[in-house]
Amino acid sequence: DEHQPELALELAQLDTHAELQEAVEVAEKAARVARERGMLWSYPVAVLTLARARAAAGIEGASEAFDEAERHFDRAQTLDPKDPRHPLYLAMVQIKKGDD
Repeated sequence: DEHQPELALELAQLDTHAELQEAVEVAEKAARVARERGMLWSYPVAVLTLARARAAAGIEGASEAFDEAERHFDRAQTLDPKDPRHPLYLAMVQIKKGDD
């Protein structure tokens, strides 16, 4: 998604607890809706955003959300190996998690 770098920058600029909490709530809703509606491309992006928001807010569950995003991007890469976005997103998740 072309808006991911902008979103990461916006999350980094949030400095109040209320703003971070709101970002987490919006990301949780986006991930839930994407999962419920079977939005297979949107779901891992939403979960990655949720992981970033939770990490920025210091809220539990960031690691699990990163793992979920990684599983979905890995699966997407396997199913559609010619799409250059999948390995890039997968690598981005792994770097954020600290995987080698």
